[in-house]
Amino acid sequence: MVNCEVCGKATEEIYRAEIEGTQMDACAKCARFGKVLYTPAKISLSSKESLKGKKAEKEEPEQKIVDNYAKIVRKIREKLGLTQEEFAKKINEKESLMKGIESGKTIPSFDLAGKLEKMFNVVLIETVEEEKADTGSSGSKDFTLGDMITIKSRKK
Repeated sequence: MVNCEVCGKATEEIYRAEIEGTQMDACAKCARFGKVLYTPAKISLSSKESLKGKKAEKEEPEQKIVDNYAKIVRKIREKLGLTQEEFAKKINEKESLMKGIESGKTIPSFDLAGKLEKMFNVVLIETVEEEKADTGSSGSKDFTLGDMITIKSRKK
């Protein structure tokens, strides 16, 4: 059995649907709230086992670019006494990309952030700590959208 990411219901037939711009695995009832991307056949035992294996694999910590990346990149460039054009050439990137990053309009890719971290000994990638949430009464181990609605309605 696989749980619906919307309501938490355990089901053998799961749909991949785009609901409010987010792709989710949903039961038939919840999939109708969005655009169904594909309808797989019922999940076989081997598929269930591979899904469990993937879940265990996904225990890697989530990472994100630090919030003040623009300020850090600008300080690196200014410390070196380079223009944005010279700095971009030094790290083999486009000047327009560096302007976007320094202005905060463009978030650097993890590859670029990693390259800058190695070259200039700064921190641009941080590990995100997962918050443990009260999952309500869905009976599921996973946190669903339904649980979030329940929690929000309790706070009011």
